[in-house]
Amino acid sequence: MDPVREFLEETIPRRFAENEGLARRVLGVYRIDVADAGSWTIEMVGAGRVVEGRTSYATPVSIALTRDDFARLVAEPTSAWELFTAGRIETGDVCRAIALLEAFFPGTVRRAVPAPLYRAVFPLLASRAAKEVGP
Repeated sequence: MDPVREFLEETIPRRFAENEGLARRVLGVYRIDVADAGSWTIEMVGAGRVVEGRTSYATPVSIALTRDDFARLVAEPTSAWELFTAGRIETGDVCRAIALLEAFFPGTVRRAVPAPLYRAVFPLLASRAAKEVGP
């Protein structure tokens, strides 16, 4: 199976099943566009789910990258900041993208993101996500 599809369609749903509170830790709806692979929506709402394409939720956070960069990100989550600062990950909301990465790779973001940004991001996320997604 294609590694992009495997991670998005098998690994993430398995992590939702293994960790009941995972989606509630981040809250939000994320659209992942992987060049030459497709688009998926990760719903970090309720129990959490992954849908190929779009869902009925508005998608406040979109993340776009190439297949190779996605594979690198999954293999080396600490490469996220390097990929972002090199312009290889496109997103309109860096803070929420970092929160999503932290949800699936706990602890790696702390090592990858500069400390001042890391300290600034996480206190803000819960209140912003609750306002955007609603109950």
